[in-house]
Amino acid sequence: MMVRLWVLFAGILLTGCTLDAEMLRRMEQSLKTPEVVLTSSSQDNTNISPIMVSAEFSSEISGFDAEDLNLINGTAIITGSGKSYLIAITPQLAGVVSVSVKAGSVTGTDGYGNSPSNTLQKMFDDVRPTPPVISNSPSAATPDTSPAISWTGASDGHSGIHHYEIALGTTAGSDNLVAWDITAESSKTFESLTLQDGVNYYASVRVTDNAGNVSTIVSGPAFQYQAPLTCPLGYVRVPALAGYSASDFCVMKYEAKQDGTKAVSTAAVVPWGNLTRAAADAACKESGSRYSLITNYQWQTIARNIADVDANWSGGVAYSGEISRGHSDSTPFDALVASTDDNDGCAGTGQTCNSTVYNNQRRTHVLSNGEVIWDFAGNRHEMVLENDGFGTTNVGGYVASLTAGDRRQSDYGNDTVCAAPASNNYCGFGKHNFYDYNKVVIRGGNATYGDSAGIFAAYMGYDPAYPVGGSVGFRCTYK
Repeated sequence: MMVRLWVLFAGILLTGCTLDAEMLRRMEQSLKTPEVVLTSSSQDNTNISPIMVSAEFSSEISGFDAEDLNLINGTAIITGSGKSYLIAITPQLAGVVSVSVKAGSVTGTDGYGNSPSNTLQKMFDDVRPTPPVISNSPSAATPDTSPAISWTGASDGHSGIHHYEIALGTTAGSDNLVAWDITAESSKTFESLTLQDGVNYYASVRVTDNAGNVSTIVSGPAFQYQAPLTCPLGYVRVPALAGYSASDFCVMKYEAKQDGTKAVSTAAVVPWGNLTRAAADAACKESGSRYSLITNYQWQTIARNIADVDANWSGGVAYSGEISRGHSDSTPFDALVASTDDNDGCAGTGQTCNSTVYNNQRRTHVLSNGEVIWDFAGNRHEMVLENDGFGTTNVGGYVASLTAGDRRQSDYGNDTVCAAPASNNYCGFGKHNFYDYNKVVIRGGNATYGDSAGIFAAYMGYDPAYPVGGSVGFRCTYK
């Protein structure tokens, strides 16, 4: 049977259409087939499980369950009735979760099956990203108040990296100085911080992925702020020497003198002696955390600097003749006070000399930067901070005789000697004497040490637990 009708179908007036029964049936089915739309308020990248999905049908349906879903990477529980349903999807693994409603899987009240839904996809990511590695951070001691940090190697195999966070604190992982700050870059410069001298600081980084997972925190090595080096009163600046001192430091111009429990550098009074090494170091530290007893490598830095300066040699040219050994000829027998006049280098010795007139008892030496240091070769031995584990007893000789490859040369001697050591008091370098190992090391000579005194002289034999004797003093450094 054919019917000619004016029909309003899907909002469009169809005029003069000729419809057979099959066409009418299809039109009725189309009008009564339940349609369904899936939506979700979950982020496209999420670490929240279950993922909640709303299913809204155009008409009431029945028989809707998990078997009616095309579901990838998850299991589902469906609740609801009529037109509105809620699908709770529990992902099985980190990765893409995909869901849709199969066509014809549910039946509307008019007996027709549903049309297929849209496909909804979410990236489920519950895996922490791999943290970065801090590839650049301030050196252990820095005068910079705007330290720069950079990092590499962060990764996330699912949702991808969203941002980094960086903080600065006084313990690893803390943010008590600079709170966690978000950045998309892989570097950060902290601008114009107020840092405390000698305090350990740690830069820490963590990374967040697009699903909100946060990595473990990684921290760089500790660094300390050190204010630009300005030598305290009574100290002189010493240039750095590769292999011995990484940066300039300050050393007492004079041997340490006693001021209560504090070690001070002044020309007046005889040097302070008869302390244990620990007590000497503590006396240095009484002035602050940047002070300490001189180390052997700091001593070497000074001695090798002195050896390279023309003005310190009897021949007027470096390594020509000998270097003065300071007060060491037993006249007088005891240690002397120093002078505030650097041109009076033979003060108290009974000898005559000045900055240009040489005498082997001259008590002053000039550094390459023009600074003058007193009694570095004689007057009193001076202990250094470390023991020495040389491992051989009763070994001694002139320092100028030590040769390349001998550890004693690098630790206690010089890589260059004068032209004729035997005829020039072995360059004035002094002697090395090791009577025992793993004991206190003392450097330089004393008032009675004769040609054994010198800027490189070294003696080992005192037990660290006991005072080293009245002929041994010390010197502090500041850095």
